[in-house]
Amino acid sequence: MLLKHNADINLLDGQGQTALHHAAKNGHTNACRFLITHRIDTRILSSCGQTALDLA
Repeated sequence: MLLKHNADINLLDGQGQTALHHAAKNGHTNACRFLITHRIDTRILSSCGQTALDLA
């Protein structure tokens, strides 16, 4: 629903993490797949210098 209304899929939280970072570190593969399909930037580094793949 948020994407339908042009929400920023690459929005960062206070730790510099995107929704993909959180999905990856919590093992939510379907959410990861959805976000990647909708072109989330997989290269974004968190404030600790980690990509979502680093957290998976």
